[in-house]
Amino acid sequence: MYLSLKSKVSIVFMSCLLIFGAFTPLLNSVSAKESSEPVLDQKTIDLADSYIDVINGKFEISNEKELKKKVGEEKYNKIINEVNDKNNVLSQISTEEKNNMQIVGNTITFEGKTDAKFQVAASKGRNAITTHWWGYKVYLNDNLTSTTAQALAAGGGAATLVGIWAPWFSIPTAVLKAVAASAALVLGGSATILLTQNKGKGVYLRFTGIVPAHVIYTGTFPQ
Repeated sequence: MYLSLKSKVSIVFMSCLLIFGAFTPLLNSVSAKESSEPVLDQKTIDLADSYIDVINGKFEISNEKELKKKVGEEKYNKIINEVNDKNNVLSQISTEEKNNMQIVGNTITFEGKTDAKFQVAASKGRNAITTHWWGYKVYLNDNLTSTTAQALAAGGGAATLVGIWAPWFSIPTAVLKAVAASAALVLGGSATILLTQNKGKGVYLRFTGIVPAHVIYTGTFPQ
């Protein structure tokens, strides 16, 4: 059968569209995967951890030259960015938040509120947010774990989680919003992981990265 030049060009064009369309989901999935990967791998975090202390309420690196030599310039610069980000967050805390801050080693903990009006909802486990130079851990007690799982299962987003968590935590709003957004994005379709990891004392959620745009959820663990 004879095909005009115009028809041949149309067939080639449509074939290219089909081929590109077949690869588009793969390209999108790669982009999504890359954007959700932590900036620092766990090996680097573990190696750098012993070089970073909390001094006067701020994270500081000791023996910078040795650390840079061990991890290389690229990873060292990422470590610097993480430390600067956490110090920037800490510089903005309120007097109430500062009074609620506890320092053990190189971990800064903001324990959950213990006002009398909250005692009615006493539950096993703790509510707290720990700040590390590399990220955050959000601790939810048994009751708050169940409430969070129910909200996520019902389609609740970041704003919903902030509304649920805010009464229980004394922490900069920017941090709370960032971890809530990351948790809602990842756990929205798999909220049951909170319930399966809860062994009766609640869970903690682990996040790495920089506030506000690059805080990444990296796992749920039992308390």
